[in-house]
Amino acid sequence: MPETNEINPQTKVADLLKNFPELESVLIDIAPVFKKIQNPLLRKTVAKIATLEKAAEMAGIPVVQFVGRLRREAGLPEMASVNSGQDTASRESGQEPSWVGQCTVKQTIDADKMLESGTHPLNLVVSSVKELEEGESILLTSSFPPIPLSDAIKKQGHSAYIRVNAGGSYETYFK
Repeated sequence: MPETNEINPQTKVADLLKNFPELESVLIDIAPVFKKIQNPLLRKTVAKIATLEKAAEMAGIPVVQFVGRLRREAGLPEMASVNSGQDTASRESGQEPSWVGQCTVKQTIDADKMLESGTHPLNLVVSSVKELEEGESILLTSSFPPIPLSDAIKKQGHSAYIRVNAGGSYETYFK
């Protein structure tokens, strides 16, 4: 069992906030997208599965810098090295896959509206992706990068691509 009072790339956001509640304001300071973690539904769902490594990726900050700041703010010593499962810079090429433009969007899901109403979009996305036919995709719109949801869909053998729009909104395509 991992030590719950540790802060490292594999620490879950929920564990961090449970053990170091004062770091919630630091998360929001690092990246305003973390203001969404104040939503009780996101706290119960995404925060329990998202690691600090994923959170750093969502913030667009190197995991070493992200974890280092949280450790400093918590009064913990610097880590000798930060081992993450994957370097966030190499995670995605940034190049939009050709299938995004070739597929017809069968359904558009507004993640922000669902979360505001108290429903997490994961179940709807999972069931919708399973019903897709060749050449179809699902579009999830959101004001934050839904990396944990995207990773969950990929683990089920589907494809996902997150596009950042000029206004700071996100379009995530699934097939």
